Amino acid sequence: MTASSAFSFYFIFLVLPVFVVTFFRNRSKLSSLKSNLLTSKLLLNKKTSECSMLSQIYSYTGLSISIDKIIDSVIVSIQKLIDYDLISYVIFEAENKTLKVVSRKPVSVNYFLEVKKNIVSEFAKLTKTPLKEKSLDIKTELLNLPISDTECAIPVSFLNLPFYKDETLVAIINFSSTTANLYKGRKEVDEIADIVNKASLAFSKITTINETTRNPKEFTYMMIHDLRAPLTVINGVADIIKDRKKELTDEKYKEMIWEIKRAVSSMLSIVNDLMDVAKIESGEFQLDKTKTDLRILAEEAVKMHDNLATGKKLVLKLRIPKTPVFAEVDKNMIVRVLSNLFSNAIKFTPKGSVTLELCKKEGLAVFNLTDTGSGISKDDLPKLFNRFKQLQKPNGSYSNGTGLGLVIAKGIIETHGGKIKVTSVLGKGSTFSFTLPAN
Repeated sequence: MTASSAFSFYFIFLVLPVFVVTFFRNRSKLSSLKSNLLTSKLLLNKKTSECSMLSQIYSYTGLSISIDKIIDSVIVSIQKLIDYDLISYVIFEAENKTLKVVSRKPVSVNYFLEVKKNIVSEFAKLTKTPLKEKSLDIKTELLNLPISDTECAIPVSFLNLPFYKDETLVAIINFSSTTANLYKGRKEVDEIADIVNKASLAFSKITTINETTRNPKEFTYMMIHDLRAPLTVINGVADIIKDRKKELTDEKYKEMIWEIKRAVSSMLSIVNDLMDVAKIESGEFQLDKTKTDLRILAEEAVKMHDNLATGKKLVLKLRIPKTPVFAEVDKNMIVRVLSNLFSNAIKFTPKGSVTLELCKKEGLAVFNLTDTGSGISKDDLPKLFNRFKQLQKPNGSYSNGTGLGLVIAKGIIETHGGKIKVTSVLGKGSTFSFTLPAN
């Protein structure tokens, strides 16, 4: 074999295969890198767009934000994408159910009635609760809406855009037209939905900023008040021990030491709650997860509060499935959430029962804790998971404690990948529900 043929043999059978394998391996890596870069770019674009919408709305409204202003900004952004005859919207926040309207041309009263009927239907569908048409007050004179004296065509196509603050429906924006199609195609619908979603997100964030900047003094005062009470006890008991030590019996001396210990424990509880909230808000809250049958935790929580309920002559009920409901959870943290919900339920239930139910639904473990207590007003419901608010008792006084229990409970559940919510009827009771990803 000549040197040249030997080289060819060596190159074809030894070098070339290595080159080919290396090429395709690197090509695969480059393809993966390109895909990751594309994903990162899309995510960056999304975040940039969200920040842009947030900045736009902030510059439009400032921190003195109102739902009317935010909807106005949404309408300005959307109306160029759609061929409408009439824009209407209803705001449900704070019981404001006035149907507000903006029109490009005169419309008839019958046109109005069709729009009203459509919005009422959409509300019922979104909230699964009825809304009577007569509860919507149309104040056309306040908006200088041109009403036609002659009959004109009624709307045949509608586009309803639900507007949320966090997960609460606060408004419905309605576009209507006498033509068959309000928009050209799917692209316009996606753009419109994107604008509304980003505006909702911006509204929620700005509202949170507003609440946070408005309430720190109140929150600080509340914390000082809660810390001062146990400090006063410690100071008073220490003075007695110092000034009257010779007069105290051993039994009285031990009793006072325990009183100091209880006061210190109360202070530590407040400090620990504040630290947990700080960890949750900074994303540093750590969980120690293990595979757990959630029925065991439900039973443990009921036993923990049996004496407290018996003292108020309340009935505790537990409904759990016969088969295990497994989930990867931090057992102590879930018991802590259940304990907080039980304590609140018992505290605000003068008579009747408190029921804990556990079930599995669509891959989720669902806890429902229902009481027959005083209930929560609609105005207070959105404030429950706010660290600047405390629950009020039926007599109007505030409950003892930091008021951070529900804030921490929400943080624990969300760190587990679940959600927590509350439904309530004033005077009839409340249901706190939370979900956890189930195995």
